Amino acid sequence: MVIHYCEVYTGPDSRMPLVRLLPEGEDHHCPFLVRGKCRIHEAKPTVCAMYPIGRALRVDRGTGSGEPSDIDYLFDPPGCGDQSETHTVREWLGSFHIPVDDPFFLEWQQGAMFLCESFRDLEQVSEIATAVLVRPMVYQRLYLDYSLQGEFLPQFRKNMEAVRHFVAGLREKVEAEP
Repeated sequence: MVIHYCEVYTGPDSRMPLVRLLPEGEDHHCPFLVRGKCRIHEAKPTVCAMYPIGRALRVDRGTGSGEPSDIDYLFDPPGCGDQSETHTVREWLGSFHIPVDDPFFLEWQQGAMFLCESFRDLEQVSEIATAVLVRPMVYQRLYLDYSLQGEFLPQFRKNMEAVRHFVAGLREKVEAEP
């Protein structure tokens, strides 16, 4: 799936490995959009299901922490349709089985904040080692190491914990060296 429909790249600011759907055609449309209809509607990625709603985690700059109550929802008028339907954020998310206080979103954001800072620190020591050794391991664990037979969230938590432990260990070694 990822190899055929996506591209993997390093976020220019976050320094995280990121995955996005590869657009197709001159109009750069989604590869799953056929004649204006989503071919994978029932299993579409969360970012697609949420459109035109976005979300962000408000973080306390002093502590670097955010809580579920700190999730802000943003609306970007899509400029399509006849505007005859209205929905609350709760209704819209509920129609795709996305909880308003989504634990995955919160845990992903918290892990990403740690990893962004870690990548920047590690790149100060060795940009090549970070690119060749660390980032591919993080990509593998956070994007690919999942079983369809198991529940997603426990697998994600296990993978994120392994990544955080590995990266924290590297940071400790780097900081300990003269």
